[in-house]
Amino acid sequence: MVLSEAPGAANPVDMWGGGLISSLGFRFPQTISGSTEFLTCAIVSEDYFSVLGIQASRGRTLGAGEDDLAGAPPAALLSENFWRRRFNSDPSLLGRTIKLNQASFTVIGMTPQDFMGTNQNVPDVWLPISKQKLVEPGDDWSHNADEDCCRLNGRLRPGVEMAQAEAEMSVLTEQARQLHSPLSKQRQPASITLGRGTPFAGHPDPTFTMAITLVMGAVGLVLLIACANVASLQLARAVARQKEVGVRLALGAGRARVVRQLLTESSLIAILAGGVGLLLS
Repeated sequence: MVLSEAPGAANPVDMWGGGLISSLGFRFPQTISGSTEFLTCAIVSEDYFSVLGIQASRGRTLGAGEDDLAGAPPAALLSENFWRRRFNSDPSLLGRTIKLNQASFTVIGMTPQDFMGTNQNVPDVWLPISKQKLVEPGDDWSHNADEDCCRLNGRLRPGVEMAQAEAEMSVLTEQARQLHSPLSKQRQPASITLGRGTPFAGHPDPTFTMAITLVMGAVGLVLLIACANVASLQLARAVARQKEVGVRLALGAGRARVVRQLLTESSLIAILAGGVGLLLS
């Protein structure tokens, strides 16, 4: 999706040193003031945030009746991450209009910092599903029964088991199946299996699995190197304490007692280091 900066919107070049650049004799093309940017968008139902129990950090979230405001541009939310990066935390952006794929939207709020929802990353913009056709002309999810567009997320009512919800969803699925033509693949029998509402549930994408494996492998190698370094330091320390151990043995300390002392010291160091590492992580 492409963001086109609307007239009157804050220009990052002006905010982040445009005057300084001009004073040095450089001039940007006029198109900078109406710059565009590719961004990620999450298209959700109007009750998405209320089901998740999420409030906007500024402004408000989507709600029922967003379509009732005749003549007003449709609503959009920005992530606080994108708002800070793109608009330099400009508080006056609320209520103003931005253009997404040449369609006008009114900014009604910002989602909390780092809020991903049911996605695998933080979207830049959140739009209501009823306005999807504005940013993707010619493709109307809400009125195309053969469009495999969406993932369903819900919250179980207190006291309802997963099996009960699956049974109810199976009934709804059978009813929805009858709406398709007999030759459509959506008319084929289907079963419903509910899972936890997390983007990492089920069978992750192989590319994603490979990326996680590589990252965890790198972390494991770093940890292995750190352990090897600590072991080398401990061995060097043991060599330096040979005379001390010899004196203790000469004074009557048994080998088991010396070993217990060394193990106690190593365990104490490990606990302290592990506690500091846990706090930092």
